[in-house]
Amino acid sequence: MTELQQLMVLLPTRDEEGAISATIKGIPRTKLKEMGYVTRILVADGRSTDATREIALSMGCDVLTQRGEMGKGVGLRQGFEFFLSTGCDVLVMLDADGTYDPRDMTKLLQALENDQDVVIGSRLRGTMHPEAMSRLNYLGNHLLTWSAVVMHGVYISDLCTGYWAFTRKAL
Repeated sequence: MTELQQLMVLLPTRDEEGAISATIKGIPRTKLKEMGYVTRILVADGRSTDATREIALSMGCDVLTQRGEMGKGVGLRQGFEFFLSTGCDVLVMLDADGTYDPRDMTKLLQALENDQDVVIGSRLRGTMHPEAMSRLNYLGNHLLTWSAVVMHGVYISDLCTGYWAFTRKAL
């Protein structure tokens, strides 16, 4: 029997009590297990003032409260550090606000299984959730993405996405 890979799903949060339960429930654990993954969920909480932490804990998630400075980047960095301190093999980062479909992580993981180390989930391919991006953010995202493509010579469609998958090697 093949040994299951350890998958960590990192959910950065700040006051997401209205969406976090559906996001966690939407993670396709049965399908992921069929694909060969045991799933662990880490909520990197930016000191929420609502019930985000309590909801995550009640649903069996690990919860890491941001230390020091505030911000999504700080939460992600601390989440990456936590991931690296575990024996997990793969990390999927997913915004917990409900603007991404958690079931799509199977597509990201399939790409990792095809010898990729980083996979980006784009909001600009397929159907985008209506609240995923304001018009100003849409324009800014296109400008930043275009700049990154020009500077690095690698095509991506959504630099500012909140849906990524990484192998341990990539981090």
